[in-house]
Amino acid sequence: MDERTRIMVTSGFLPSDKPKTHALSRPFIRQLDVVLVSPAPPPRDLAEATATYHKGQFTLAEIFEYACSVGNADWNLTAAPNTTACDDTWCIDPRGVLTLCVSKALYERLGLAGRRMPFKGCPEQYVIAIPVYQHTQTAGNRARQKRALEMWDDERAASGVELWEVLYHVQGEAPPPFQEIETIIVKPKATQASDVHVPSPETLKLSLSDKKSHKTEAEEDWEDSICELNEWLGMACLGAHRLKGNDRVDPYVAVYSPPPSSHTGSYHHLSWTGLLSAAFVQTVIDAVTTHAASHRAIAGIITHGYTQSPIGHLSPSSVTGVIASPEKSINNNNASLRVPRSAGEDTSCLLLVPAQQIQNEGMDDNSAGTWVLTESVGQWDKRWG
Repeated sequence: MDERTRIMVTSGFLPSDKPKTHALSRPFIRQLDVVLVSPAPPPRDLAEATATYHKGQFTLAEIFEYACSVGNADWNLTAAPNTTACDDTWCIDPRGVLTLCVSKALYERLGLAGRRMPFKGCPEQYVIAIPVYQHTQTAGNRARQKRALEMWDDERAASGVELWEVLYHVQGEAPPPFQEIETIIVKPKATQASDVHVPSPETLKLSLSDKKSHKTEAEEDWEDSICELNEWLGMACLGAHRLKGNDRVDPYVAVYSPPPSSHTGSYHHLSWTGLLSAAFVQTVIDAVTTHAASHRAIAGIITHGYTQSPIGHLSPSSVTGVIASPEKSINNNNASLRVPRSAGEDTSCLLLVPAQQIQNEGMDDNSAGTWVLTESVGQWDKRWG
């Protein structure tokens, strides 16, 4: 039986805070794709943009002690184990919170306060939130937390798995945790396609200020167009031959056909794969927004989340400042919980259309264009309740 996914579509006019804070809400991104529908090449700052993250083998207690010893509001550590085994796992997100997601048996042995995951139809799991910033816990609590993590490390060592292979990156000035680490530099993979079907911005015409309780036929057509555009972007990222202008749809081979309003043109595709920081992703989004506006180009920005982490989404406001009560933060929906799964779903597509390409009803003369954000999550995810 296919898994049910949930999709949310939001839209608005540029400039907007949404594109400016889009990356902050996604702490664990494993892949970033950019599609520019334009014959003009990407600007150098985008085509040569590189991300950096690190990989090493540590005990969880070592990572925890490092984060607690130097962590503060001026920098943050984002870390997660590099594994497909998601039964007992953890992550450290940019709020400065270590989140454990463990089985009932391990939860009882750890002896730390937490709560049960609020999902049905999945294995019983418990989540424990521990702040790692300095001065957020008493010395006694900190010692008790460290002993619990050391016990977990000892159990893993006894079973023949002593160290965690950890992927992490640090924002701000902070000493490296250990010397034996591998620094990974992520460079973009770039491709160009010409003489292909590309979408027309005319499909996005809609009064975004119209908030009717019942969908009009025009609104339903617009939603269908968004689905077609997202499908096209996915095909563009794959470099699909079906987008070629001289291709003919064979129903015995594939049922895909480009959007009805498409025309023959060119696009550029850039892709980065690795544990990408929110700061890097936001830099790319800002560069794409500027390029799209100056070249009157449609642009798509697609992110794929690292679904092995128990935290999938953060409120952008929760990423700044010290979180003294992570449990309260989670309960207030500043962080959305999910069941860690290697085959989970966590994808977003931010579509940008400059004002020169389209004139929507409700768009004033100062608007720089339109944005449409499509988000998709799988089951057992509290993103939208």
